[in-house]
Amino acid sequence: NRISCTAAANCMAAGYYGYNIGTGTSVDLTEAWNGQAWRRLLAPAPDSSGSLSGVACSAASSCMTVGSRSVNSPTMTFATLAGQWNGTRWAVRPSPNPKGAGGAGFGDVSCPSASACIAAGGSIDQTGEYGYTLTESWNGTNWSLLKTPSPGQVSELYGISCPITSSCMAVGSRIGIGTGHTLAEAWNGADWKLVPTPQP
Repeated sequence: NRISCTAAANCMAAGYYGYNIGTGTSVDLTEAWNGQAWRRLLAPAPDSSGSLSGVACSAASSCMTVGSRSVNSPTMTFATLAGQWNGTRWAVRPSPNPKGAGGAGFGDVSCPSASACIAAGGSIDQTGEYGYTLTESWNGTNWSLLKTPSPGQVSELYGISCPITSSCMAVGSRIGIGTGHTLAEAWNGADWKLVPTPQP
């Protein structure tokens, strides 16, 4: 789904394989490029079904990948997933889910540095009728939820880019009653603000 390269001979790709339409399950996949060949790596959560949808590398030995994973819970069907690469292996970095959500997942991540990342995605309520934007920040140790505007009945963020820690742009879509629109939000280091976008 996504790729991040810190040099011509150093790239990291993240996605999933074996998607089962009937069950909605898949398996995480990460691969590394060394300039000559791709090498498959053990994903952050190899024993759980899920899908990786974003990856960002600030250095050859520092990457963050994000997505979602299936959970066995009476109140949630899927949850956020984040993994950190240290140059040798992936390790899961626990990420919170919005309180009362029926499901939550990340669509993309951007890391201006090894100790600063912001992930963007969405969550749904337990009825599955309403969806909300979701962003979280990584400080090098922990993930924490950020307050994000959610216009429309269903809003979700798919992509994010942060050139510096105090400046990000996230994009996605919002859906009202019978209508769909583009969605953009800007981060200034403290708050997210809606940014007007042209509608096709």
